[in-house]
Amino acid sequence: MASRMAFDLGGRENLTEAQQQLIRRCAMISAQCELMEQETVGGKPLNAIAYGTLTGHLTRTLNALGLKREPIDVTPALHEYLDTLQAPAEPPDLVAVASADEGEN
Repeated sequence: MASRMAFDLGGRENLTEAQQQLIRRCAMISAQCELMEQETVGGKPLNAIAYGTLTGHLTRTLNALGLKREPIDVTPALHEYLDTLQAPAEPPDLVAVASADEGEN
């Protein structure tokens, strides 16, 4: 988990010692939250106060590391957009289809 976080921030070699320490804290808190989630799914009651405290600390620590939402470009390629503008195929003539079906019976 810590190595993936370091990778997301540009790689361990590009991080300060303080950033690396924060990443380790985030990984530990994340692991603890996941353990609590697993235990809850298994039927153990959730300590909501502890869980909420951990997730709050995790969020603040991730924010300190530069957690941010990256926008995803959902703009279609030009040719895909132009394809949607082309006229759809003619719908089938339902009267002709029904007449043809009656002629077969």
